[in-house]
Parts: sequence; structure tokens; C-alpha cells
Amino acid sequence: MANKKGWYPDAIKIPIPIFPDDNARGGYGDIPQGGMKAVAVVHHVVQGSVKTLNGWMQNGSGPQISCHFGIERDGTVYQYASIFDATWHAGDTEKTPQWELYDGTNPNKQTVGLEMEGFSAPVSYADYVYNDSNPWSEKMTQSVINVTRWSLEQHGIKASPDTVIGHHMLNSQNRKHDPGDAWDIERILDELRGYKKIEKPDDAGQKDRHGNINEHDANLELAEQKLLAAIQLIKSAKKAD
Repeated sequence: MANKKGWYPDAIKIPIPIFPDDNARGGYGDIPQGGMKAVAVVHHVVQGSVKTLNGWMQNGSGPQISCHFGIERDGTVYQYASIFDATWHAGDTEKTPQWELYDGTNPNKQTVGLEMEGFSAPVSYADYVYNDSNPWSEKMTQSVINVTRWSLEQHGIKASPDTVIGHHMLNSQNRKHDPGDAWDIERILDELRGYKKIEKPDDAGQKDRHGNINEHDANLELAEQKLLAAIQLIKSAKKAD
């Protein structure tokens, strides 16, 4: 039976069997149900639709993989397992991955896995390939940020380039396009760390009094926000001491 804790409040739940349950789609014999301690969150792109992923999770059909979350382009979040149970989303690891926290342990046993709808590399059946011209939707991006933030908080993890990673950081050969170039990790980390989102001049149409877009002001405002957030973190750390 699925563990009761570790379920995202706003997710549509499709629980999968966890080892040692019959027909398990996740879990390991050396990790008790509800006993996984994550050190990072891994972002993936499905290379397909979340509807197909849901079918795999519900029916046990398709490849022997699983994950914690599936997020659609419209921002809808599905959850398949408690974030305190291991799933089979990132076990294909190269000998010396880019991930700085890799210690030889199967990453499935210490990470939370998010699968985002769409395609990060062209295939014959792709309906929407993410690239510079076709970015992630804003609704999906916000859901990714919200679910990642919640997962980090539940496991007591601070957001950093080593705790919010792409699948390619575990296998740069077989997963080199996962989650792909449209994965805006800089923005994701900024928002996870509490920096205010500052729209880029090209997006926001910020102009000076002469009607010219003022990129300098936007960059300065972003720098100020980051500085204020850093000061707040230092103050909080001093209080904790």
C-alpha cells in the first residue's frame, strides 16, 4: 500500500505498488516503505505525454520505469509515489557522472523524480519539441518550481545546482537531451532560493522615458533582489546559531 505521507496536496494521485507489494513499480529491498531520504530532485522530460505516463503507472504496462511526479504542459500535477519511497527514474548512470553528490549509490534510492510533458529531442512522433523557439509553458514551469520547492522542504534540502539536477547530469551519453536546452535551471533555482522573478526586457517591454528598452535597469533590479535575498539568508543563519 502506498505510504500516506509525502503526497503533494495539489497533485492528482495515481499510487503505484511499492516493493515489497505485489507487481511493484518502485522501491527496493534495502529501503523500507516510507524510508527514503532524498538528497536531490531530478528533472526529466517524458519524451511523450503525461497521459501515456499515467497509463504506464496505472496498468503496469510499458517500460519498467516509474517516477514521483508527472507534470503536464497546462501545469496539472500527477503523483505516483510518496516522495519518501524510491522510484525507478534515474538508475541508468554513467561511471563518472557530472553530479557532484554522486557517491556510487543508485540515484533512485536518494532522489525525487519529476517527469515533464513534451519532447526535449526530435523523434518521428513528437508533437512539441522544446527549444529556444518552443520553451516550456509558464504554467508547467510554475508547477515544476512549486513541486520541487515542496519536495526539497519535505526532505530538508537547500536548493542548489547539486540538489536540483537534470537527468543528463547522471548520464551525459544516453540522457544528454534530458531535460534539454529549454530547461531554465537558472530561473528555477532563483525562484527556489526566494529571488523575486524579474521579467527580461524582451518579455516585459520595459522602456525608459525615450521609449527604449532599458536592459541595464532590469539587470540591476535582479542583482538587488539577489543581494537582499542573500542578506536575509545570512541573518537567518546567524539567528539559528
